[in-house]
Amino acid sequence: MQPLNTTPLPPKTTRAPRPRRRAAAAVAILAGLATLGMNGCDAPSGASAALEEASALMAQLSASASTPASREFARDSVYQRIVSTLEPVQGQGTETEQAAARLLLAQARIGLADQPFAEASAAQARVLNRVAIAQGSLSSYVRLGGHAAALERFDPRDTLADLRERTSRLDRERQDTIAERDELAAEIAGLREQAEARNDDARRLRDAVAEVRLRAARQTATEAAEMLAGVRGQTREADRLEMEGADLLAQADLLDPALNELRIEIERIEAQEGALVRAGDRVQATTARGTEDARTARDEADRVARDLATQIDELLRLHAEEAEPNIEETVSGLERAVSLANQAARELRSGARATAAQASQSLAHTHAQAASTLTRVAGFLESAASATPALPQADRYRRTASELRDRARTHREAAEAADQAAEEGFVAAGVRRGADEPALAGDYGDEWSDSGVVGTEDSVRDFLAELEAANSRGDMDFIADAIVAEGPIMERMVREMRPFLEAFARLNQITEDAFGRSFSEYLASPEAAQSGSMTAMMFADGAMTTQIVPDAGGGDAQIDVFGDEALVTIPGTPVPTRLRMRDGRWAILMSDDAFEGMEDMMPEGMLDAITDAYAPMARAMDDLAQRVERGQLESEQAVLTAFEGEMMTLMMRLMGGGD
Repeated sequence: MQPLNTTPLPPKTTRAPRPRRRAAAAVAILAGLATLGMNGCDAPSGASAALEEASALMAQLSASASTPASREFARDSVYQRIVSTLEPVQGQGTETEQAAARLLLAQARIGLADQPFAEASAAQARVLNRVAIAQGSLSSYVRLGGHAAALERFDPRDTLADLRERTSRLDRERQDTIAERDELAAEIAGLREQAEARNDDARRLRDAVAEVRLRAARQTATEAAEMLAGVRGQTREADRLEMEGADLLAQADLLDPALNELRIEIERIEAQEGALVRAGDRVQATTARGTEDARTARDEADRVARDLATQIDELLRLHAEEAEPNIEETVSGLERAVSLANQAARELRSGARATAAQASQSLAHTHAQAASTLTRVAGFLESAASATPALPQADRYRRTASELRDRARTHREAAEAADQAAEEGFVAAGVRRGADEPALAGDYGDEWSDSGVVGTEDSVRDFLAELEAANSRGDMDFIADAIVAEGPIMERMVREMRPFLEAFARLNQITEDAFGRSFSEYLASPEAAQSGSMTAMMFADGAMTTQIVPDAGGGDAQIDVFGDEALVTIPGTPVPTRLRMRDGRWAILMSDDAFEGMEDMMPEGMLDAITDAYAPMARAMDDLAQRVERGQLESEQAVLTAFEGEMMTLMMRLMGGGD
């Protein structure tokens, strides 16, 4: 039976290789070899087969998270397949297998909660938008009622001047916002046009290079080498253009939310302007008609009251039919995830506790958001209930507001309980929170909001981008300094790993100089996969990767910051990456907790054998690089063949170390 790999290795990427990516596949390659050495034991049990299938599905999700099409990937259906695969085998297999199944189920439940949470958030946003509109109607109603009562003794000139001034101010605000919107829309369009132009240029270069390579394949080796040497610059230029295109598209995507906010703001201003125009018309009419106009104003107030009643009914219906079911579904799924992860923690400990804590924190946010929405709706209904003159349904609004206050209180209490569970879970998993920072922003008061932490998520993404850039350029000093090792096992592993990473980076540099692309890029290429190489096929399947540091996971990555520590969770990866602040900068935290339970998953002494293998592997990589420089390895395929020989030697050493 193939052992279940629960080691929290750095997450792999299926993103197309970037130029000059030279960081070595240290942990991933060696752990993959260890797994190869243990395959083919016993026929898998039902639980084992289900776990393998579910793990493969999770890997599929992980691969989709770093591709441009990830937003179109049907994640929910894959999560549901994981649930349907593992639910029937709960309670089967070994204790470790049962715990692993529960942990995967918890991750799937967390993933399945994303959609209803998003729909609940969108529905609650629509509810609050309706509240804002209804608030305008309520203001109009109160204004009209008061105006009708005092019409005969009221001089309307000040009121009309005020309405004109407010309308003029709103008109200026609207024009400024429209200009800002148009400028931002033009900027976004320009970025996308530039990106398309870069990609078009890159495609033309790729086509030209492909044509040269096709012709070179029919030439002698010397002629082919000369032909290929002439297109290396085109290949690098295409790489550069594609990277620029991707960066431009990313910049455009980052600006889209701001553009949507401006559009919503324009609609809000226009609605207010319309209300002011109507109010001005009404004031002028009442001024001209005196007492008769007072009656007209009251009639208009009645109409507004009817509109207001319809608006209130609609926002309450919207909350009951669209927000509440999704909130309940989200809460149910996350509570189930917490339960499953807590059960898994009996065996898998740190990873399961972190998952339970994440689910609890999401649960806290769900409850807190629901409490905030209910509180704002209740506050508006209380205003409507106390309006003068009294609205026809004032008593009903008062009762409903009281009910919503009670439900908001229940959600706040649930949020506090879930947040406390998250706090305790993160502590148990070894994740610390800042001493002066609350677990969740806000204090769960009547106007709870999640705006307490500002900019920290951006700082994490900036760090991950810097790390990936260092990975691409082979800056091993930066990468080594960006890792905090905790515990004797991990400290030794990181210390022994560094020479190997530096040697692999040198091999990448030399192969790029010799063949036009790094060895890492060749490993991930279709040509290498089609050569029949086992190593290349493992790279193509995602079983190996040359990336040892996590990327930002696109927009799908969830980043949770807790003072001087953070968790980065990329969809499809069961264990989050932990970060810690050190000297004012983020660093990846790699601790001995990563090896919890591994004693039962691999032969005795395997971890020591893996660590001991770094030094000979570094020497082997240096030897390969020197052979390329001396001209003894004249092609990428020759380097791959020699590399696989070194890998086989290492595998034999690992297997011998497990005897």
